[in-house]
Amino acid sequence: MVDYSLMNIDKIGNLTEQTNTVLNNINTPLKKNLSNENLNKLENYYKRNNPGNIKYFSKEGIEGVDYYLGTAENESGNLIKYKKFNTKAEGLSAIANVIRNISENNNTNSLEKIMNIYAVTDGSGKRFDKYESRLKNTFNIKDTINLEDDKQVKNLIMGITDVENPTLNEPELNHNLYYFETDYDDAVNLFKDPVMAME
Repeated sequence: MVDYSLMNIDKIGNLTEQTNTVLNNINTPLKKNLSNENLNKLENYYKRNNPGNIKYFSKEGIEGVDYYLGTAENESGNLIKYKKFNTKAEGLSAIANVIRNISENNNTNSLEKIMNIYAVTDGSGKRFDKYESRLKNTFNIKDTINLEDDKQVKNLIMGITDVENPTLNEPELNHNLYYFETDYDDAVNLFKDPVMAME
């Protein structure tokens, strides 16, 4: 999770403006306008394909293959592990998979209840106070999540990617320059049918 306590809260309004501008132009090949240096920086920033900042809790696995280490420590004093994904679609669809697991394990479709489990203040950072309102107001997510609705799943993935990757101080790293509408569509297809999507 991103530490929102370190951000200038006055700039959060700019985040909405920045997101809305890019959402309106999501099919535009924005990468074409990036310098080689910024393109390399962008691809390096997202190379682990984990836009939802999904943590890795298994004691097994290989660093660099199954997970990567963040810079913050957990309550045990160890660096926090994050899941590594092979493709953009895998990382994006994992967001919806985590939401579904939370929903099923807690017998709820409430956006607020689910997001309060998905994103918490911990060693990785302070939770964004307006997480749910941002999802509702900018990405049209309802108070009750319907994971059978492809459009809502896509918007939810887009919204969580947006909140988890604020780039106000480095607009060249904006997630909309790396993840495109086709990536979100692929993620929804993978979420709905992992076997068919891989063929």
